[in-house]
Amino acid sequence: MNTTDIGKSGVLRTGGDKWIRPIYANILEGIITAANKGAPENWLINDISKLNGGKFEGHKTTHHIGIDVDLLLMGRGFKLNTKRTLNALERLLKGSKDYNGYITDYIITVPGYYKPNTKERAYSSLVEKRFQNRCIGDRIIRLPKERGTGSVLRHIEENHSDHTHLRFNWVAPNAPPNNRVKQLPQDVSIEDFDFRYNSEGELVVKFRNGMMSKYADKRVLWRYQDQESFDDLNLNVSFGEVLEESEVVAPESLSKHNQLGIRYIYLAIENKNGSQGWCVEKKAVIEI
Repeated sequence: MNTTDIGKSGVLRTGGDKWIRPIYANILEGIITAANKGAPENWLINDISKLNGGKFEGHKTTHHIGIDVDLLLMGRGFKLNTKRTLNALERLLKGSKDYNGYITDYIITVPGYYKPNTKERAYSSLVEKRFQNRCIGDRIIRLPKERGTGSVLRHIEENHSDHTHLRFNWVAPNAPPNNRVKQLPQDVSIEDFDFRYNSEGELVVKFRNGMMSKYADKRVLWRYQDQESFDDLNLNVSFGEVLEESEVVAPESLSKHNQLGIRYIYLAIENKNGSQGWCVEKKAVIEI
């Protein structure tokens, strides 16, 4: 593995702070290689763990047991308010597809995204506009603060605004890599949903007749936007969850931006059981 440390000269061959559990070494290399292939800016491995694990200065509760990896973005650095960083983060998430069974999540800090010490979001960020309610590499993205939701991208309040933190699943010493069983939602179809506009011009998303019971063990997240691609910083987007007992309405304001007369809606469907976090994505094109 390339253990170049940008904070020190040369390559750390003994000691150092890039010790990872051997079972994850090749997996980490595979992720970085895939994410950097043909990319204008490369991801670089920074802190992992000390030679024998244990306390790591600058890291309160992580980087102690060889499953935490800090990743830096070279070139002009990691800045979440820029398109190039969002593009790089998406390449990283897509590059992880073959290894997502070994990954707990990627952690970032979006300044001001949540009100301090609450679960209430303060504003809609470019990160949220780009990634919220998407399914990338068969893993759901919901940008929660909480652990254990299955989301492959998670927000925490501090210390991760200039890099992202990759956490692998915990494994016992000398155990094989912890590859969670991949269980994607089965037999789901865009035809199971009804999309229509109400009298006020708002989009209504709901289950078709008889379909609600089919999705009783699943969660359906919708993402409604004014263009097909995701990488426009001016993208107009709305999102929510298809509830079991009521229809969901997307705001009318979204329909005023696209001059082409069409909208795109993406459904990210995940299981609610132990395989939570694995998802499939469905897309529908809707005329305004």
